[in-house]
Amino acid sequence: MSIPTGTKKALVLGFCYPTTSDKLPGCQTDVQAVAQILQSTFGYQTQVVTDNSKTPLGDVISTFLTSTVPGSQYLLYYSGHGSENGDKTTFYNTNLQPWTEDQFRTLLQSVSAGVKLVIIIDACNSGTACDLPFCYATSTPNHPFTVDLASGEPFKADIISLGACQESQLAYNVYDNSRKGVYGAFTKSLLDKINGSTTWIDLVNVINTDLKNMGIPQNPQLCASKVSLLTSTL
Repeated sequence: MSIPTGTKKALVLGFCYPTTSDKLPGCQTDVQAVAQILQSTFGYQTQVVTDNSKTPLGDVISTFLTSTVPGSQYLLYYSGHGSENGDKTTFYNTNLQPWTEDQFRTLLQSVSAGVKLVIIIDACNSGTACDLPFCYATSTPNHPFTVDLASGEPFKADIISLGACQESQLAYNVYDNSRKGVYGAFTKSLLDKINGSTTWIDLVNVINTDLKNMGIPQNPQLCASKVSLLTSTL
């Protein structure tokens, strides 16, 4: 069944790794809160995945992205482990099976023109995890910079990515008194600040200030497939 244009669909991924020695608190609460605001405030049809032990992470994301249709809007959210290997980031499914930045970039380059896609990643080392060519780092405000693509074709779709931290940084968890639970610090701030922001640069700057006020040593990063998207409205 084809997806009609104008549709808004979201895939919300959150992995706590309960059967491993690398359990991660906060991901379950992250995905519940993010899914709720996407549905109730922004009108997304939302699919939540918190256990993909039988399916590789890349297959889950690939199924979602290959169903995209020009003229519609999509959002991919990931809360889980990330690690850095050189200048590349790796993500992990429930069983800690890896999925690499290069695999992610290749898949994103196949998404058609006319598709609008937002990717939000709350994980360590997530800043430039999508290898998008234009980035705005909150550690150097007001200076978007170009990232050289390692290989492959340019991106055709309108893609915006928001990473919890710079590629060399860790992403932290905090206890949210108002929501009574542990959340990713970045996700907590995103949930608190998104309704009061107008543009993507405005949002990433507000989150950066909020994290600094919480004493969290991480700087979120905004990247896009086109430089004009950095200043576009939410």
